[in-house]
This record gives sequence, structure tokens and C-alpha cells, in this order.
Amino acid sequence: MPVSGLPAGTYTLYFGVDTVMDGNVTWDSAYYDTVEVNIIDLLEKYAPVLKFNFDEQYFPTCIEEMKDWSVIKKYDAIGLDEVVFTSEVTCQKVKDYVDNSNLVVYFDLSDYYQYSFGRYTPTVYGRVVDSHKGGTIYLQYWFFYVRDNKPPPCAHEGDWEMITIELKELKNGTTQPIRVAYSRHLGGEVRPWSEVPWKIEGTHPFVYIAEKSHASYFESGTTFIPVIEEWDAHFGDGKVLAYRKIEALGPDVDVYNLVNINEEPHWCWINIPQLRWGSCSCPLGDGNDGPPSPVAQGDKKWSDPGAWMDSLQ
Repeated sequence: MPVSGLPAGTYTLYFGVDTVMDGNVTWDSAYYDTVEVNIIDLLEKYAPVLKFNFDEQYFPTCIEEMKDWSVIKKYDAIGLDEVVFTSEVTCQKVKDYVDNSNLVVYFDLSDYYQYSFGRYTPTVYGRVVDSHKGGTIYLQYWFFYVRDNKPPPCAHEGDWEMITIELKELKNGTTQPIRVAYSRHLGGEVRPWSEVPWKIEGTHPFVYIAEKSHASYFESGTTFIPVIEEWDAHFGDGKVLAYRKIEALGPDVDVYNLVNINEEPHWCWINIPQLRWGSCSCPLGDGNDGPPSPVAQGDKKWSDPGAWMDSLQ
């Protein structure tokens, strides 16, 4: 079934049937029924397989892992960091605060966080974007990590990474993948679907996750990153995560939760542009502590995925 115009989610569709065959459907002559359509099935069809290095410590997780173990601090023009909310605060209170104060706030992870390590289920946040341009659809898979633990000075709390798959919606309601983009550091890489080297069952691309930085790569190997003067190691010789057990991957695959990014309760938090996801000491930042939420990512990653992919050509 085509998904044009609908974000990922579950919908109730109402059908009117002309029971008297007079070409005039009215409330009196129509029969109404409902059907549940779960459009996250499209995200499942192309859900990536994530391959990590053997020594990786942090994996994609739910945002609650950051929220439950952080206070929220404000950052103002003179650089004063002050706790404004504890971990029990509601999303709406934070939203109201930033809307009224014009300040940037950020999660500051507790020193006790290590005691929660491994308690949360690996999670990937999926999103379907209809471009309204000739039946082009974009699937985005966002990965949240509690820490990017590259060596100083660029280690920081919180890390949002993602990949985007561009699809063409065909007249028969099926989809054809066109190209794929993987984000990494301050940019990324885009390739035609036909040039993605590793895919399981023909639709699930491999993503090789760089150790500690969590940058995404198409192949196993090492890559030098000039902007931080560091090497990314992305061998994929450790943990493997997929959205379900896939026989071809072997018995040791762990399963992640694939959830719609636009659903509550997590959407309320992700949809706060002024909220930064952790403290940061990296000199490449803009002085506002921590990585921004997906909705505030630059280079049109969120607002125009096609334009972002074009910029990587």
C-alpha cells in the first residue's frame, strides 16, 4: 500500500461504501469500517544491520537512558552552567522553560551512570519522510548513544548518528531503493543502492560503526578523519544488532527495538530544538554544549533529507 503523505505509525482508515449503488454516498446510505495499517513495516523492510568493533562499549539506546541518569542544566551567554531540572522533570516543563527563556539547555550525565550500563534495550528510531516530489520517500534510522568516548578533546556525552535510504514509490504500491547515505562526523557518504557492498536478504544494508565515535561506514576497515586528526576503526568484528533474528547472520545476533521517532513519549523530548543531548568539551562545537536533537541537525538532515544526500555527492 502506498504511504505517500503519511508519517510512520498506525492509522485507522474509514471507508464509505455506496450500498444502494446510486453514486451518492451519504451518512444514511454508507457503511463505515476500520482497518489498522502499520506503516512501520516499511521501516522494517529496510532496517539496517549494525556491526560494531569488538571493544565497543556503547550501543544505540533509548533516550530514557540519558534522561533517567541526568540533570538538565542551562547554558547562557556568559557561560554559567546551572541545574534547572532534575531527572524527574516532565518534557512539557522543559519545553515551556526554553520557549519562555530563549536559553539552550542540556543533559548532564550523572557520575553514577556506570551503574546502569546494560539495563536498557538497544533501540533505533525510525522515520518515514514523504518528499512530495514524484513519489520519493526517505527512510531515516537514528541512533542515539549515551557517550562518544573518542580521546580528548573531542569526547562528549550524547551522540546522534543516522542513515537515510531514498526510495522511489512505484505505481503498484511497491518501493525501489535508489541511494543510501551514512552520516559521519561533520558530513557523510552517499552511494547508489547498487553500490552498497553488504546487504542481507537484499534489503538490509550493513552499517559498520566506528569504535567510540560511532560514525557510519559501508565497509570494514580504518579511515583517517582530518577534522579531528584521528583514525576511525570500523572492523565490525564485535556485536551485531538487527531488528529481528536473521538466520544468515548466525545465532549470536542481538535484536534492537525499531520504534517510530514521532511517537510519544520520546518524541516530545526529541522535538525540543534548544535541548542538547549531553555536555561537551569538543572545540569543534558551537559553544552550546552537546550534540543537538535530530530536529535541530544542520545541513537539512531532518528538514530535507534529499538535499542533505545531494550535498554529499
